[in-house]
Amino acid sequence: MKKKYQKKFVPYAVIAGVFLLIVIGYFLYQKSRENYNYLKIDSSKYFVYTISQTQNGHYYQYQPYLNLKGDLGRVINQDIDSYIQRFNKEDVCITYDYDVSGNILSLVIKVEDYGYAESAAILSFRTYNIHLKRLELVGDDELFSYYGIQSSDVESLLNQQLHLYYQDLQSKGDLSKSCDYACFLEARNIDEGMKDTSFYVREGKLVAYKPYTFIQTEASPDVVYDFVLTN
Repeated sequence: MKKKYQKKFVPYAVIAGVFLLIVIGYFLYQKSRENYNYLKIDSSKYFVYTISQTQNGHYYQYQPYLNLKGDLGRVINQDIDSYIQRFNKEDVCITYDYDVSGNILSLVIKVEDYGYAESAAILSFRTYNIHLKRLELVGDDELFSYYGIQSSDVESLLNQQLHLYYQDLQSKGDLSKSCDYACFLEARNIDEGMKDTSFYVREGKLVAYKPYTFIQTEASPDVVYDFVLTN
């Protein structure tokens, strides 16, 4: 009886083991789908990584590479290369950031051009917002719709953040009391509207990158790149 029991038990153990392997395999497969690793050219690397690092003058330039299969990744990498080549000169700092929030991968390239003045930088930006499920670029209006807002709302939120930046500079003494808001906009070449503004998603928040001239002072030594528009 004991031998017969063992003969019946072995197949059940094998079946249970196979079933467990199937469950584990399915779990790992689903996990890879959730992380979108199957979309990467090289699954061992991040979605965005530095493909080249150069130094022109006193500043470094980091060129990002989008680790994404297919035509979309190829087209975006070509556009990144063309954009960065425009700033291939001394006294230009180029960095980047990227973030994956849900289905959206956002990449921003940040350019600081110090070639015009020692303590001032002309800031330029380029962003790419990619819907990973559809493998398509997301336009600004669609991006805004994810937050239940429209272009007019975004413009209002951005102007609020610019006013807060102005007030912060005045409180630090970076602006004289006689310099009103219009003076602040003119001194930093800021267009109060949405012109040339780029958008990015960071940890689920909508962020605006607006080109302007950053003026470095002892009270404000660090470049202010972005303006967070949503919580």
